[in-house]
Amino acid sequence: MNRKFRLIAALGMAVVLATFMAYIAIKGGDVQEPLLQARELVSKRELATSQTVQVDGIAAGPLSGDQGERFEFYVTDRDGKHRTLVDYKGAVPDAFRIGRNVIVTGRLVKDPKSGDQVFKAQPGSLVTKCPSKFESEGGTSRSDS
Repeated sequence: MNRKFRLIAALGMAVVLATFMAYIAIKGGDVQEPLLQARELVSKRELATSQTVQVDGIAAGPLSGDQGERFEFYVTDRDGKHRTLVDYKGAVPDAFRIGRNVIVTGRLVKDPKSGDQVFKAQPGSLVTKCPSKFESEGGTSRSDS
């Protein structure tokens, strides 16, 4: 009788442990910031101010400050309708240029001087998408075909 109890207890513990591990693998795995398009910073402002997010958009000017130190640029959607100022400090990818698609991680904050919303980027989080990787030999992007 004692052996049967130990076997049932061991199997029960194994089921509980397997369930816990499956839950962690599904829910607690790759924790990544939400990815927002530049135009979504307006509609999802509450999300972008309450937690860290990634913003995907086009780098737009004018630039101010020194690249490699602290500098500012705008991130905009493809139409140029929605612009948000990005305050960034850190390494700048060699491929960074005005008009390039970029992804930057940070939070939307209120600028104490102007009162406008500014995207305060995490240092070193700027990533530039290289357009040559997404173009076919004919010059059209893969997403357009």
